[in-house]
Amino acid sequence: MTTRPIHAKPQSRSKRASRAVASRLSRPVALLSSHCGRVHRGWVVVAVGMLAFFVANGIDRWSFHLLLAAHPHRLGTRDWYGLFKSMGSPLIWLAIAAALWLHDLVSRGRRHPGESRTTRLGLASVRAGLLLVTLLLAGVLGDFMKLVARRERPMLHDGIHVFRSWAVDTFSTSDLGLPSSHAISAFAAAFMMSRFFPASAPVLLAMAAGCAASRLLVGAHFLSDVVLAAVLSYALTSWLWREATARPRLAGGLPAYALPPRDVPADSTSV
Repeated sequence: MTTRPIHAKPQSRSKRASRAVASRLSRPVALLSSHCGRVHRGWVVVAVGMLAFFVANGIDRWSFHLLLAAHPHRLGTRDWYGLFKSMGSPLIWLAIAAALWLHDLVSRGRRHPGESRTTRLGLASVRAGLLLVTLLLAGVLGDFMKLVARRERPMLHDGIHVFRSWAVDTFSTSDLGLPSSHAISAFAAAFMMSRFFPASAPVLLAMAAGCAASRLLVGAHFLSDVVLAAVLSYALTSWLWREATARPRLAGGLPAYALPPRDVPADSTSV
């Protein structure tokens, strides 16, 4: 007795068409859901950060006297203090950006020998350029917020909140402390570098936190000054990263492991 093979019943044309339409519609819905999820998480982090700012603002005077070093003028001679403070200097990150550009330029030349020089230079400049733009915008944002908030440094008034009148040095940020310029630069650069090198994020953020702590130890800033700097830096770098990954020309110069699957171009840098 022979058995006849069982053949699957062919699907009708209408069913195949409906499934094709459903497949096409499900992809943008899934991408939109993923994008909304990332945006939602970003807003949650910013909201938590702002809550931390208001809490820190309430304990500023207490934390000022608690964290102020016994001899703050001696800290300038300590190597560890100089190391952490330097993380808020744009000059340090300018050197790092130059090293990053050279690394990406040589790396692309080895892996894409047939790539034109113009394309290679452009894509190799993406990460270094993003880092420099981040520092520039962080500095501008920090100075703008200082002029708006107009809160003076704690060491000038024994840890009491004192706000400068608009009639006095209207466009000068001298002796204004909210937010900390060192901290906003350090955190902005650390957050952006953490996008490039996710595995190095703990070290980078620890160095930025050390920079913030160095400003507290000498009484140059309130606790809320550095907390606000961290929150603004996170919001700024998140926005810059979202804009960069949304543009294929820029995403081509970013490491594939740092991008969402939908943003990985065929010629993206792998470090």
